[in-house]
Amino acid sequence: MVAPPPHHDAAPSPVFPVAAGLQAGLTASQLRGPRFDAPHHGLRHTAGGQPSLADVVRALQRTNPGTAATHATAARLWGMWLPRQWERGPIHLARTRAEGGAPRRSGVVGHELHPQDPVLVRAGVRITTPAATWAALAQLGLPLADVVAAGDSLLQRADGPAGRRRPGEHPWCTVRDLEAEVLRARRRRGTRTLRAALPLLRDGADSRAETLLRLALTDAGVPEPEVNPLLMLSDGSTVRPDLV
Repeated sequence: MVAPPPHHDAAPSPVFPVAAGLQAGLTASQLRGPRFDAPHHGLRHTAGGQPSLADVVRALQRTNPGTAATHATAARLWGMWLPRQWERGPIHLARTRAEGGAPRRSGVVGHELHPQDPVLVRAGVRITTPAATWAALAQLGLPLADVVAAGDSLLQRADGPAGRRRPGEHPWCTVRDLEAEVLRARRRRGTRTLRAALPLLRDGADSRAETLLRLALTDAGVPEPEVNPLLMLSDGSTVRPDLV
């Protein structure tokens, strides 16, 4: 498996639970006042700022020990390509039965984490691995084309646009990692979609739109185009078209 690179973000989250604010000496009135905004039920941050999703998840995990970000939330944190309507919504957290089972909290979709589910810590957030996150999306009913696009986003090449922006981070995993995850989760909901998606995955795609266009072309009976092949022109220069 391709191991995600370590992150050394030691800075504390700017988002904090209300209980932590009270323990620090703030009053309930102050916490409800204009000095603070509420990015999520039971959380506060200094007004005027815009906390990241990771900030919110870290704060929620402080009040829900043992939980891991999963499903759509983990996908957003990994930067996976999702339909626009999936880029917002409730926070998905999961916990094993031994640690208390699915968390129950307003604004949180709780799941039970299997003891064998692979989890790591990234930027201070406990989160399911890229491959496990991809498999979980199908459990939520994400359509086949979108599952393929999400999988392609994990296979972006190191010399592609995303790889150049964040050196050393891409690809997040390999097709073999995704195949292994489908086999591991074969008894769960969405397995049929995952199996259908596997042969449609292609590495080297640079965008969700690129993947969806490729799938639309093949569905229409057009021969499958190559994805971002490196072509040499007659003058010796090279170019990498999206689809050929």
